[in-house]
Amino acid sequence: MSATFTIPCPKCGSVSTFKTGVSRSGTGVGTCRNCHKSVRIQVDGKGNVVRTS
Repeated sequence: MSATFTIPCPKCGSVSTFKTGVSRSGTGVGTCRNCHKSVRIQVDGKGNVVRTS
């Protein structure tokens, strides 16, 4: 399942939209458009962002 999230990047601090594929465990990896680093996003069962790293 793919999803989009608008969150601040934990690496550079800029707010951007990440398009990720979310696995069954609720984690997905996206790329920041400003700093071009990968960001891991963890979501709960309802689709809310729990943690970013």
